[in-house]
Amino acid sequence: MANPLAAKTAWRYLFARKSHSAVNFISNVAMCGIAVATMAMVCVLSVFNGFQDFARSNAARIIPDVLVSPAKGKSIASADSLASQLAKLPAVAEAMPAVTDNALLSAAGLQLPVTLLGVDAAPYERITGIRSILMPGSRYLLQSQGGCSLTGADLGSDPAAVEEVQVEEISGETFDESQLDISADALYSAADEDDPLLGGDDTQAPENFALVSIGVLQNLVELPAGIDPERTGVPPGLGVNLFVPRRTTAINLSNPASSFLIDSVGITGAFTSLRSEMDNNTVLIDINLARNLLEYTHEASQIYLKAAPGVTDSQLKEIVEQRLGPGFRADDRAGQQTFHQNMVRVEKWITFLLLSCILLIASFNVVSTVTMLIVEKKRGIRTLRCLGASRRTIGAVFSWESIYVCCLGAFAGILLGLALCLIQQHFGIISIGGSGTNLMLHSYPVKIVATDLLVVLAPVAVIALLTALAASRFAHRIAR
Repeated sequence: MANPLAAKTAWRYLFARKSHSAVNFISNVAMCGIAVATMAMVCVLSVFNGFQDFARSNAARIIPDVLVSPAKGKSIASADSLASQLAKLPAVAEAMPAVTDNALLSAAGLQLPVTLLGVDAAPYERITGIRSILMPGSRYLLQSQGGCSLTGADLGSDPAAVEEVQVEEISGETFDESQLDISADALYSAADEDDPLLGGDDTQAPENFALVSIGVLQNLVELPAGIDPERTGVPPGLGVNLFVPRRTTAINLSNPASSFLIDSVGITGAFTSLRSEMDNNTVLIDINLARNLLEYTHEASQIYLKAAPGVTDSQLKEIVEQRLGPGFRADDRAGQQTFHQNMVRVEKWITFLLLSCILLIASFNVVSTVTMLIVEKKRGIRTLRCLGASRRTIGAVFSWESIYVCCLGAFAGILLGLALCLIQQHFGIISIGGSGTNLMLHSYPVKIVATDLLVVLAPVAVIALLTALAASRFAHRIAR
């Protein structure tokens, strides 16, 4: 098919005036079909890239650069010491132990299974962007003293020190579900009716606080349908109880309540991270309270790491894996959200395959166009044969004809797709669900990746070769 004469002749046939206008029309339709399918591929792949990029950037506000967890078991012994050692690495800007486990949340007759996440407030804020996902009216406050003090934007005043956190044990001769409920009056001072969270006396404050995910908040209070997380405030004065099964005591069937540890906390706010595993049932509390409830001392479930400037999360992962050895597992951000990334990736390529099928259907128009052109050019074929052109050369002419139609349609579709993606990227003309007022993501995100353009050209090239083969075989028969 590497025949310059055949290629030039095919190019002349493509733009020459045909004796029948229908041939020109069908040729244009064939190119438009290839262009539209290619344009759709470019746009769809770019939108899925935008969703992946948004998920990664949004995850940075709630998960660390690298998460260290034990290869076996649920906890890391001497986690504080290990975090201190990791913090000394040049590639680590911050290291912090974290405790996570299941618990039962109880409030006003509601029992809700939740996931506790115990962190040290100040390092957690530096490692993640937790403040950026808090709902209006929320206070980033987990403890009345220590990691996050009651100052400035949080409270407006400095309370006096309070006693150390004490975990209560449920006791009694018989189990009663009423033991799982403590009224808000028992949690907070009644001196100030305007702010039951802090009480009227600045020297008194609740000992323990918590931030809850929006899923937990919706179970605690009735929020209007279609809430906007950026505008909905958190009601003040919410108090809940947390129950955790005792790890060191066997269950007493005659008195099951004695097998739980309980503590009461005040809800200082809520967050929405757009991650279902975090937004459904997460309760963020101070690590000391979490350790007391789980009967830990220096243990932790995970260690959060923040990469130093100039170090990527994947590079930090490799450094930590080499330092810790096989007894620990290190996951960068991509590893921590494998399910989400794989789900978006699968959707992306399934959609690509469906569009490839549409492109294949559009290629039938190309075959029809070239077939009609061969029939119309019978005189030209006879003339070429008289001039000494072989049947192979004549077949090559119409093979190039089909390739030109596919390539012109593909390049036009890529240019149109890039133009639409750039317009969407800069102006966001297509919104999600027709109205972005209730969403954190108002318009479809777009990210153009050069390798995707090569991927789009792959099915076009295959279809061009198939149509070229079909056109060549038909031209051979006509040229006999």
